[in-house]
Amino acid sequence: MKILHTSDWHLGHNLYGYDRKKDHIDFLNQLRAIIKEEIPDALLVSGDIYDVSNPPTNIVSIFNDFILELRHEFPLMAIIITAGNHDSASKVEVYREVWKELDIDVIGKIEKNGRDYSFKNNLIEVKGKGVIVAIPFVNRAYMSIGSEENIPEENFFSQIAKEVSNENHANLPIVLMAHITVNGSDTEGHKQPSIGNINSVNDSIFDKMFDYVALGHIHKPQTVDSFGRIRYSGSPIAISFDEEFTHSVSIVEIEKGIKPVIRTVNIEPSRPLITFPTQPVSFGNAIKMLKKFPSEKECFIRLNVEQEDDLPADCEEQAIAAVTDKKCLYCTIKYLRPNKENSFSERFDLRLDDFMDLRPTDVAMTLFKSLGIGEETSKELQILIKEIEEDIINKQREED
Repeated sequence: MKILHTSDWHLGHNLYGYDRKKDHIDFLNQLRAIIKEEIPDALLVSGDIYDVSNPPTNIVSIFNDFILELRHEFPLMAIIITAGNHDSASKVEVYREVWKELDIDVIGKIEKNGRDYSFKNNLIEVKGKGVIVAIPFVNRAYMSIGSEENIPEENFFSQIAKEVSNENHANLPIVLMAHITVNGSDTEGHKQPSIGNINSVNDSIFDKMFDYVALGHIHKPQTVDSFGRIRYSGSPIAISFDEEFTHSVSIVEIEKGIKPVIRTVNIEPSRPLITFPTQPVSFGNAIKMLKKFPSEKECFIRLNVEQEDDLPADCEEQAIAAVTDKKCLYCTIKYLRPNKENSFSERFDLRLDDFMDLRPTDVAMTLFKSLGIGEETSKELQILIKEIEEDIINKQREED
């Protein structure tokens, strides 16, 4: 069985207020071309279809139209899509039966009756080629309560393996789709790799009966086990400036009991996310260099600045003015001080109890300093934070 494994499309994503619809449409066009070239037996999208649980109607239309076009152009290819933690399971499920009529599986949840699960709707056979176990994001509270010997995730995936084993009478290759964080994975670019209240899990929870595990959530493409069967396809386009790696989709050829053969096909971004210049310079020099940036190059820019002094109060205005009449889009400033003691992360290397004792204004002021926000602006923001804090306290008193 040959599959195209992808995930974390994050349709509807906005980057510092900029609409990324153009970037996603360009990716979808590249994906269509890859499918035409590779002719996979199945397209698997392992969660995070959208960037938010309630995406705009025009973004939903882009997704729907694209999937319908794929079905029309590639009638023999299985299309299996699961919800991720960014998606609304109920909204993904609402048109499930309509999609099913078109032989498209869009799955948002797992049926549960008390402590018993039914994976019947999650087991999908790819026309005699293999079995796909389509598991969307499931939070820990929805999983069985583990015994002293087993954690909930272990019990949950053990139940899946048992049911698949009972149903796979033809001994076909089995692919498990999941949206979860695996211990040892490279979370570069992720600020919060954990999903909801699920901590990272060991790859041992995935039974060896699964010939390939098609993971979603981590944006950097990677194989996370020594045998080479558990893999993140990664996001097809960069979601943040810290994702400084090549984005791609995975082509995977699978045989029962044999190490899968994996190839990547790179996705070329129409508007890359660039940290400029490559090496940090003073703010003044960064602005001079930005003014000389190629006028016709389409991209998103994060200025790379390092200096001892605070950034000027009008730093944003200067950066925006520097790209006037250019096709590049200024987003933000990555600001570093040579003295690392001033960094936000260093100042907040605290125990949780100590951190909880801090007032919101204490946290905010340290953050403002680390970002190079001037003293006058910091004081104005501090006043606003105090007002918000007082409003919250007053509302809580009224409710009590």
